[in-house]
Amino acid sequence: MWHGYRATARNRVVSVFVLIMFLDAVPEQVQANRPPRGYKGELYDDDIGEADKLVGRMSDKAAEVKAQSDAMPKEHGARTAASNPTNANPLSSTAGETSRLAELDAYWAKVSRAVKEGNFDLYASTCHKDGVLVTGVKQQCYPLSKALARWKQDFVDTKAGKTKASVVFRFRQRLGDETTAHESGIFLYTATDADGKDIRKDYIHFEALLLKRDGWKIMMEYQKSKATVEEWNTLH
Repeated sequence: MWHGYRATARNRVVSVFVLIMFLDAVPEQVQANRPPRGYKGELYDDDIGEADKLVGRMSDKAAEVKAQSDAMPKEHGARTAASNPTNANPLSSTAGETSRLAELDAYWAKVSRAVKEGNFDLYASTCHKDGVLVTGVKQQCYPLSKALARWKQDFVDTKAGKTKASVVFRFRQRLGDETTAHESGIFLYTATDADGKDIRKDYIHFEALLLKRDGWKIMMEYQKSKATVEEWNTLH
């Protein structure tokens, strides 16, 4: 047991001599109590006591340095966020996101009103001049301006009372920031003749990419595929 104690004591002293490089000076009482050069006998109790004290001081110092080190990344992160506002979530404000979605709801309401009233000019004003229509059903892609030219007669007939039309949108996902939006879901387009007989009733999965340029404008309308009534009923 005593042999083990001496080995432990020697290990402590070795630790002291390694750690001593990190101190400004070694306590004078430890220097005074060192055994002579070449001494190979038992260590003095005073040496062991001073070693314990020194190790304790080093432990306290290490704990202090670690606490300072742990605090640095948080301070650095705070400075980085303040100096680089692009790292922040642009829609972190609930009020800002609510306002953005209200604007988009008003946009889709305008589209629906234009279809119902047969107001072609109002509908065209919701489209970007360089907009694109993609249709997964027909496997085609072309400028929205060509689609508008093809749809214009439907608006004329609705305005003249020859047909009645409506479009309603329900959303699955709504992403974006203050000037961009990606909306996806299902729209229901219906058209009837003057007697109320159904001409068309289509449930369509869609995605829309919009930019806010003097109001919201659709850049890409992607009519992906036909949807079912059951899928429609899952959305609100």
